[in-house]
Amino acid sequence: MRKQGLHPRRVRVAMVVALGTSALALAGPARADTQASVACRGAIAKGLSGIPKAGFKLNDKCHKGQDKLALDTGGCNDVANSLFDPTGSYVGAKTKSAKLIAKKCIPGDPVLNNYDGMDPETAVEPVIDDSVEGNSAAVVGNQNQGGDKAKIKCIEAIGKLRTGIQKEIVKNSTKCQGNLDKSASTFGALDASCVDPGAKSVAKATMRIPVFCGSLTGADVGSCDPLPTCVTDAAVASAQGIAKAIYQKATPITCGDGIVNGTEQCDHGASNGTPGDTCSAQCESLAETCGPGTVAGGTITGHRIVKVTLDVPAGKQLAGVRVGFDYPQLEASITGTGLSSVVQSAFQVLIPAPPTGFLSLAQDTDTEVGFIISSSEEFLDSAGGAFLQVTLNECTPLSKNICNRNQQVTGCCPTTDIVACNAAPDDQVACFCGANGIVSQTDCTTAGCTDGVCVGIPDAPAGSCVSGKCSPGSPNPGKACTTANETHTCSGVAVDEATCKTNHACSRLGDQTNGTYGCASIFNPPNAPNGSFGNPGPVGPPNIPPALPGSCPTNNTCVDQTQLTAASCTVSQPVDKNGQAVAGVSCSVTITEAP
Repeated sequence: MRKQGLHPRRVRVAMVVALGTSALALAGPARADTQASVACRGAIAKGLSGIPKAGFKLNDKCHKGQDKLALDTGGCNDVANSLFDPTGSYVGAKTKSAKLIAKKCIPGDPVLNNYDGMDPETAVEPVIDDSVEGNSAAVVGNQNQGGDKAKIKCIEAIGKLRTGIQKEIVKNSTKCQGNLDKSASTFGALDASCVDPGAKSVAKATMRIPVFCGSLTGADVGSCDPLPTCVTDAAVASAQGIAKAIYQKATPITCGDGIVNGTEQCDHGASNGTPGDTCSAQCESLAETCGPGTVAGGTITGHRIVKVTLDVPAGKQLAGVRVGFDYPQLEASITGTGLSSVVQSAFQVLIPAPPTGFLSLAQDTDTEVGFIISSSEEFLDSAGGAFLQVTLNECTPLSKNICNRNQQVTGCCPTTDIVACNAAPDDQVACFCGANGIVSQTDCTTAGCTDGVCVGIPDAPAGSCVSGKCSPGSPNPGKACTTANETHTCSGVAVDEATCKTNHACSRLGDQTNGTYGCASIFNPPNAPNGSFGNPGPVGPPNIPPALPGSCPTNNTCVDQTQLTAASCTVSQPVDKNGQAVAGVSCSVTITEAP
């Protein structure tokens, strides 16, 4: 990220990065990001705190039911057991929490950095499950009270009073932190001042457990000893652990320990940052890739310089905008991945005198670029040309066409003017991409071609159709036929370039649906069947017969790399200094090659 005299209070257009979705988004005016984070934080606290509340109540209810029937209560301490949650209330609490968090937390909100995988649910719910199970097993136990009313009275009081401690601590801790968050600019762990001791409920349990249990010990009822302090201590520790996890549950990341975790892209231990190693000292990938997550298969021969220009309506300027474009993932690359500092170094803002304090941030997914720039001032317009330059490593020259769906296949339609063909798809000359195979009188009639080799194709001899196919000895072996149409369907001559270029009708010769063509175009290049690739593969042209030069796998279009990237340029969230959308903004790119 490039920062110049950055001060957060100057930035009226805030940036939010949606990780893992390849999306970057602009928020609105001042403090919109902070307000969103406060709302997200509150939703997480409200949603997740409802889960232990439901869990401990269900545990108490389950124990009460089993005690009444003089049955074992072990299943009551297992949140996955139907005995614990016969009506799905616990699962329902989790579902309700998930919906609330999804509604209030925008992907990429910095609050989510407090959780493994940026996912509060998957990070914290296991902690809650373990606390409900572990505390219940230790405090309420699993003993069958055998219908003993005194023991049942004691153990059920222990459970109910324990649940009260849990409820008070989680409720008061989240309420305290919620009040602090209203004026906060950063959002981390539960503040130490908000770790509630549960004073009221602890005092109540301390007084009431001896009343309900009398001379009974913990061992008598399957609980802990000594009563009541072991119950109150365990409940406080469990509840405070839940409260802390609600606000932060992230595995500590140690770059250099040789283990890739958290946001690390790599970790080679002591080798990080050493000459020649592909992992930086910050555990960011330095690998030069052509293809997601793979070291370039061939030599990186140069670079592609992509310059992005904005088209802003006359008289308008922008304070922020997001732009993006695609690039062929196996032919070009940006070193590193994601939002790493390595990726940021490939991007250069070209504006001669940008405002002090502007923000810019780039993201690379190994297939797509996203870039966002914003300021408290309006400074972006069409004047001065390109505002952004991106430098990509190049593994395959721009001049090599590629197949759009199987981009590892290069060199298709090498003599075709793809730009001209896209501009005039019915121009059989501009779109010509090879003449191959045999065409019959039937093919010519179907295509409507009456020129070139379609003039005077001899009839096939009688008996050419054998068992529904033209015989191997016929002029056009293997084609589906009948005895009635064999003289035309089984006839055939090799198609030539002159015929394909004669007129548009002739350019449609052949069976384009099934990948066998008399005349090929960029929209239906010659077919390369499976197994057409050998060494040094996999990136390159098909090199094993019967694949023809300039071919693609079936159902591909042959595309120009420059045109592919140029057509993909997109603009989103163009805003003025007040965060209001500006209509009519578009972008364009130019691409050049450099050493």
